[in-house]
Amino acid sequence: TMFEWPGAEHMVTGIPSLASQLYDEHGYKKYTNEEMDALVQTFTPQQIRLFSAVAELHWLHRYREFLDWSVASRFNPNVNDAFLTQFASYIVTEQLAYNTYCHVSEAYLIAHMEQFKPYQPAPLVMSHLTASLFQQFQRDLQLNLDILYDYYEYMTQEDFEIIFDILSQEQL
Repeated sequence: TMFEWPGAEHMVTGIPSLASQLYDEHGYKKYTNEEMDALVQTFTPQQIRLFSAVAELHWLHRYREFLDWSVASRFNPNVNDAFLTQFASYIVTEQLAYNTYCHVSEAYLIAHMEQFKPYQPAPLVMSHLTASLFQQFQRDLQLNLDILYDYYEYMTQEDFEIIFDILSQEQL
């Protein structure tokens, strides 16, 4: 077979198995809670910051008192709406405003737009910007064509064109 490492058989057959719980998508063995507890106790401050930036949600929850939340808020791609809502007391909003790696819904942004107003144009908002979100918060978003071009890769072509047209008309 194409995959030679132990535990990869679930990747070939597509059937969830014990192996899929023990090995990640790259074939590396996942740590148990006990193994991770022992490992985390040996982390240096720099390693804690690095771990905070990439930890999966399970580990963010398990080590929530131990992590550097400013780093987790700014760089962790695994955080989502539910996690951000549940762990709002740990999240550093100023840093979250600059996280372009995480995936949040338009509903989350609408509900929490007030928190991001001081950081406009907030990269988190800009990287998830849709035409409807822009139209709803147009006065609050400090957006111009240069900034719009910077975030072009995050938008659909249709959303980009609608926002571009609105901004172009404003500049006339």
